[in-house]
Amino acid sequence: MVEEKFTATLIAASPQRAARLFMPILQGGFEIRTRTGGTIQCILCEDIGISADYVEERIKTLFLNNRPVDDIKTAVVRAGDTLALSGAMPGLVGATLRRGGTLASFRSTISYGRGPEDEDG
Repeated sequence: MVEEKFTATLIAASPQRAARLFMPILQGGFEIRTRTGGTIQCILCEDIGISADYVEERIKTLFLNNRPVDDIKTAVVRAGDTLALSGAMPGLVGATLRRGGTLASFRSTISYGRGPEDEDG
């Protein structure tokens, strides 16, 4: 299989209009085919091209196969995995699910990296 790189550029008269147009797509989810076996950070920054600063400052909550992720430098994405991204969510649940948050210990039993299904092999 030949991998092709592509670039999409959105030009809109206003950020509000762009958000209104793309919100249904973003809320419904979409698929991006990328290599597997890399960490979340490698896939987001190197493969997709999101800046490391943007990932650190804006993507506050991540789920890999429905499990919250704290360390994007070690969480590995494998074939068939699902990765969900979010900005900061409000309230106690948002604070608990936020990566590296002070309340992350409340969800330690469901977090990525805490079970045998998260190990290589």
